[in-house]
Amino acid sequence: MKKMHLDIINFLFDKNRELINNKETILNLLLENYENLINSLKEYKLSKPPRINIFKLIDIEELERKNSTILYELLKININNSNVQFNFINSFLKYIFKENIINNTNESFEIEKEYSPKGTQKSIDLYIHNRNFSVIIENKINSGDNGDNQLLNYIKYVKDEISHNNIYVIYLTRDGYLPSENSLPTKERIKLKNKFINISHRNIAEWLKYIIYEDENCNFIHMKEYDNFKSAIVQIIEEEEYLSSSSEEDTFMQDKLKELLQSNEAYNNISTPEEAQEYIDLIESTIEILRHKKTDNMQDYIDYIKKVSDILREDKKYKFEIEDSDTIKDNLFNKNFSHTIYKGSDQIEGLYIILVLKYNHISVGFDTGGIKKRELGNIIEKIKNYKIKWLNRNDNEGIWYDIDINNESTEDTASKMKELYEALKNIK
Repeated sequence: MKKMHLDIINFLFDKNRELINNKETILNLLLENYENLINSLKEYKLSKPPRINIFKLIDIEELERKNSTILYELLKININNSNVQFNFINSFLKYIFKENIINNTNESFEIEKEYSPKGTQKSIDLYIHNRNFSVIIENKINSGDNGDNQLLNYIKYVKDEISHNNIYVIYLTRDGYLPSENSLPTKERIKLKNKFINISHRNIAEWLKYIIYEDENCNFIHMKEYDNFKSAIVQIIEEEEYLSSSSEEDTFMQDKLKELLQSNEAYNNISTPEEAQEYIDLIESTIEILRHKKTDNMQDYIDYIKKVSDILREDKKYKFEIEDSDTIKDNLFNKNFSHTIYKGSDQIEGLYIILVLKYNHISVGFDTGGIKKRELGNIIEKIKNYKIKWLNRNDNEGIWYDIDINNESTEDTASKMKELYEALKNIK
């Protein structure tokens, strides 16, 4: 009996030692070939025509509100003249739901952006509807799942103001993941059956590629007078592929990694889901180390912000939300920016004052990205009337001042945040 127990212990030890050795082999394989992989990607890029993502150039490629606006402007297009008839909402719904909606209605659809049903101030990103059908589209890029029964409440509020039961939900994310239990519980999602679908931004790109290259009803897009329109769609495809990591470059790198791993005996010896998870854990641990490497050169900025935060905390008059250093680093890694110090308006939903950190760049100012479009012009005018002279840069997300941490003291920056705080209280 003792010998049998000893044999089992030895077997488990040998198996574990083998697994550790295999994990080291795979990690070494990836690290040793890192430079070759990067060089292969560079060579691949050089072999292809140059690619430009306009949205990335103007720094809005990961802004949910802007992405929703792009989709809204595209979906609302209905071309109906003597030569061309094409409705983008119909095409989209038919592609996503495979006939379920379009074949059961003869009515045209309307689309609204940032739609607030009766009974709530919360806004549905995109809302497509006619008298017989309603489609809720929730778009997520970096914000994560809001919880608090978000989707369930949207369905309830919409149901309260319509006279039919045909409510569909599209949950759009980078990778096509499902909403959390706190947003739409599984039992409620199951009740929706084929009226709920989770899609990725890659699916948007695939739909648009289908329109350009396969849909016979859209051959008009290759006519010269539609060159501008076609180029816009091509750019939207580029953007949606970027958001879902499904561009040609991403696919090329994935194929190279697969080829490299499949040439390795340790990789091919993975035989169970549990063993595969061991390797996933290893790679994720490696990523965690690399993410800290990515933010190492930001430490001066993070230290600067900490000093500003300490100054603001000393004065109990000001009630700012302040992120800790780990949260800032996580946000930089996952979203390329962090709202490090902020305060929301008590009077105007969606208006904030923020100290925002991007890579090698700090700005303070009014963030207007959450304000509904119909109210935006009026709010911006109120901000300008307050006449904070040092605010000198406008963009799609607000009104800003850029901080030079080498020439501006933390005391000066804290004073600017206090001035913004006082202004926020008086802008109504």
